[in-house]
Amino acid sequence: QEDRELVLTVETSPDQLQGAFLWSADSEDRDFRNEEWASQPVDGPLGKDIQFRVALPESGFRAFYMDLLYPDPNGGVYTKSTRMFVADSEKYLID
Repeated sequence: QEDRELVLTVETSPDQLQGAFLWSADSEDRDFRNEEWASQPVDGPLGKDIQFRVALPESGFRAFYMDLLYPDPNGGVYTKSTRMFVADSEKYLID
């Protein structure tokens, strides 16, 4: 955690990685089922470790996770996702 932001570091299989997206949503409570989720592409080099900075919310809670895109052997792409992380306006919540 740095000044009002968290740094998410994800270990990847870089030889086949085609892209990565960070998904996030904000909520006044910890129930994110009815919230609107938005994605943003992870810019920069896609190596063995990807780092992405996530700002803490001004109030309420922010949930986020990363999708990693890999080629599907049958054509197209498939995603591997991290677990979901949740933070309030002060810190990352472990439980």
